[in-house]
Amino acid sequence: MAEPIIWIEPRVFAAGDTLKFQRNLPSYTPGNGWSITYTLTQNTPTGAKVALNFVSQPDATNTYHVINVANFADALDPGTYTLSGEVICSPTGESPNEKHLFYLAELELDPDLQDGLAQAPIQTFAEQMIPILEAKILRLESYDLTETDVQRTRFVIEDKSKTYERYKYFLELRLNEKRLDIARNTGHSRVNIPPAYAGGW
Repeated sequence: MAEPIIWIEPRVFAAGDTLKFQRNLPSYTPGNGWSITYTLTQNTPTGAKVALNFVSQPDATNTYHVINVANFADALDPGTYTLSGEVICSPTGESPNEKHLFYLAELELDPDLQDGLAQAPIQTFAEQMIPILEAKILRLESYDLTETDVQRTRFVIEDKSKTYERYKYFLELRLNEKRLDIARNTGHSRVNIPPAYAGGW
């Protein structure tokens, strides 16, 4: 079974995996002397820092741009980066030394879990907050008093209703994250259900 071809740059990628996709740019084909140079940059307090560069290769028909980078970004820390792509014409191409920026977007780099060196938590913020709030709700439910007055000073432990509201918020947020994960990993969304013709008039 032939491996499916990906025709677009990733928006989320695990460091250390093989970055592999193709780009179809009819106005800038390899056969006319064009290639793509991608630059991964990281925003720092002093400006943009170039993390790495990589260049496309032509496919067998000299029509498409092929990206195939083993161990992509394996030495970089996880986080949000900026990926930009420029088409550059060779000195002997149809437009010698001309270049154009055609792609600019954020790339979320996930940790490389295979090397065993990932330090950052792989759980989302919602995943981390849910058990914390569950433990807090259990504690609050065990208290007979949640507020009291002592010498005209009012002490409130915590409003249970507000804690429940935050808990519900993070449950809904996590449910949405799961939907997005399913859509990203399978290419199918459970929210957008395509219509099906059942026959009849």
